[in-house]
Amino acid sequence: MKENKISTKVLIPVIILVIILVVGIVLFGMTRPNNTDKFNRKTTVTEPYIEISVDSSNKTVEEVSKDLVLAMHSRELVLTQNGTEVDRLSIGGLEFETNMEEAVTRTKAENDKIHGFAKLKPQELQATVSFSTTKEAMSRITGNLNCLKNQSIDSNAHLTTKDYEMVIESGEAGLVISKDRLDDYLTKEFNLGHFNISLDVDSIYDNPETTNTNKALVQKADIFNKSVNTEITYVFGEETLTIPKATIFEWITLSDAGKIVYDESKIEDYIRELGKRYNTIEMNRNFKTTNGNMEVILPANYGWMIDIEKEIQELEDNITKGGSYTREPIWEATGWESYSNINSNDFGDSYLEVSLDQKMFWLYIDGNLIVSSDINCGPKTPKGAFMITERIREASLKTKVDNSCEAPDHGFYLGKEYSIHDIEGNVMEVPETEGCIQISKSDSKIIYDNTDVHFPVVIY
Repeated sequence: MKENKISTKVLIPVIILVIILVVGIVLFGMTRPNNTDKFNRKTTVTEPYIEISVDSSNKTVEEVSKDLVLAMHSRELVLTQNGTEVDRLSIGGLEFETNMEEAVTRTKAENDKIHGFAKLKPQELQATVSFSTTKEAMSRITGNLNCLKNQSIDSNAHLTTKDYEMVIESGEAGLVISKDRLDDYLTKEFNLGHFNISLDVDSIYDNPETTNTNKALVQKADIFNKSVNTEITYVFGEETLTIPKATIFEWITLSDAGKIVYDESKIEDYIRELGKRYNTIEMNRNFKTTNGNMEVILPANYGWMIDIEKEIQELEDNITKGGSYTREPIWEATGWESYSNINSNDFGDSYLEVSLDQKMFWLYIDGNLIVSSDINCGPKTPKGAFMITERIREASLKTKVDNSCEAPDHGFYLGKEYSIHDIEGNVMEVPETEGCIQISKSDSKIIYDNTDVHFPVVIY
């Protein structure tokens, strides 16, 4: 019994000693300077500029280097404009060179200096890495950037219109990104270790190739403005009408070759509206007869009418040349007097008045009665405002109504269908006509000597 007690007393100190020895050996191993090729336990290696970090516990330099490169490939270049993110560019496909293993080796050397109880604490080690790529390598991964795809703004100077004139809008830098310049800029930023990159720099944008002093643009603007500023003033008697600049602006455009192109349908519409206002050929006329009665004279072929086709060509010629014009329109049909001298019925004071009911005519020249006498006519003789379209002497008259009239001394066409002509004998003693008006030979000579083409003939 006594021997057992001695054994226990000896054993306990021995056990304690052994435990102390083991703990000491372990602590010595854990805290002694690291002479292995691996990082300490509970260590991480961080690249502060790229902002990547990997667990380096019990890993070799080569293993940590590979992990850091993989972490770096997961990073993206974040591109912003005006403080707003517009693109992300993964560098996973970017070829670049780095001194990663060299940097991690330096970091491992710092790791090996950690000893004692400091080794028992988690350690965050830094590896400052340098890396670089080439513009050619960067160019291969930037082709699908949104900032390059979504560019629709023309930064060049170009023609536009303002206040009915053509002006040159200046080209602006900073609107269109050049891919070549962008590749160069991103390469430099990446090599500096920048992963958040602002595109608000002038160096990546194209300068306008065409400026507001471009000769071709200046010449085109001058051509257009010379035309649009053409002043065309119509004269209708005592009334004048100037075509507004805004109207001419609506008529013309400028071709790529710098020539004025006309919208003839718009010009025609304008002329037709003029015709509604100023043409007289289709209007009813209130006419005071020799007997003092008021007659409504229906339209026939007498009066003023604008020649639409020729007036279109004249307007285009005026506008192409530019300048100032004061003129009447080109008339397809005109009256006897000048338009400026017409009165309310546009016959003026010279006309041949014919009354079918009274079978009489009166010839007035400048308001003076020259001759009046009897006529012969028929139920088909038309009424209206006519004009003499042709005068003949001693020749056969042929109209749609009468194709075989005896050759008169003097005859007057009133268009293609009817005429006035003389006959032998007394006009009151011959049968009614098929539409023509017959007069005596003496009367026809007086009318012939005092009239001409366009002379008005008022039949009622």
